[in-house]
Amino acid sequence: MPYLDDSGELRLRESYKLLVRWAQSICPFTYSQERTSDGEEGRPLAYMTYLIRNDALPLLVALIQGGQKPDEAYRFVAVPGRGEVAAHELIDSEGHTRETGLTSWNWDDIAKMRSMRTAISMAYGAPSLQEIAAMGSQMAQGAEVSDYVEARKELGEHVQVEVVDDRARLSARTRTRLQRFRSLSPAEQLEELRQHNLVLHGDKEDQEGI
Repeated sequence: MPYLDDSGELRLRESYKLLVRWAQSICPFTYSQERTSDGEEGRPLAYMTYLIRNDALPLLVALIQGGQKPDEAYRFVAVPGRGEVAAHELIDSEGHTRETGLTSWNWDDIAKMRSMRTAISMAYGAPSLQEIAAMGSQMAQGAEVSDYVEARKELGEHVQVEVVDDRARLSARTRTRLQRFRSLSPAEQLEELRQHNLVLHGDKEDQEGI
């Protein structure tokens, strides 16, 4: 979403899904979340996200093997991010709970999302204007988070983001074609396979060299 910042410069505000996909394309991660404030009696509703990039997992393993308790090692290695929904967002002036305005999202979901945004920002920084635009285009092509995670696992941690993007888009296209093929009737599937074989190998005369 384009907007002007305080200096008048044009920026793109990344969506939450785009931000997660961008981070996963750089380095996959795992995370845990816990509520730290309940949103009752004027308190905010708050969550903490503890995010661990895959390239930090060797340190986590080393700490545990060195005798540190797993929970302590996890918190030491994880990047924390806090997110909250303020009391005035939760409750209106008459004391009624407000609606979130987002379909299928409750206030806990929003607090979790905000904490994840903070954790990603701390662990990865912020995507550039070009990265946001490119990732938005890729999302329109149907690539999922899992496509980027699998591509990164297959290609390795040090491969350029552009290469991971290409592999993720290929996975998305393959999945789309497979879903389309499965939606066909048996007769249509046989005809599709026949046409595919014809493109690959030619007809009988082609195969005999005539």
